[in-house]
Amino acid sequence: MKAKAFKPAECPAFILLDYPFAYVHNGLKSHIDYAIFIDTPLDVAMARRMLRDYREPASLNLASEIIGYPEGGRRAYLEMLRVVLPSSDCSIDGAWSVNALNEQILERVRTLRSERSISYESS
Repeated sequence: MKAKAFKPAECPAFILLDYPFAYVHNGLKSHIDYAIFIDTPLDVAMARRMLRDYREPASLNLASEIIGYPEGGRRAYLEMLRVVLPSSDCSIDGAWSVNALNEQILERVRTLRSERSISYESS
């Protein structure tokens, strides 16, 4: 599949990417301008994942998910705190509601956009 080429006027000012590795991924880090780490407590993350992935009662295998969660989920979370959080430009408390998180992220993007506009105008 060939990638679509955009004319400069068609290019978006920002692209938001839900991606958990900030600048850690060598292949992507040069394309990232600003990384926001959403620090979501494990219990909140697990509850959201269950609500997202297991809407149908027949598909719910809660026991198998919970058995692996303390070992796998906790290890991944601690690794993200150790490696990804320090490589991010800012951190947001992931315990907020999804709507509140969206608003905080949009506010950061608006601020960044404003700062860049001023920066571009003065250069």
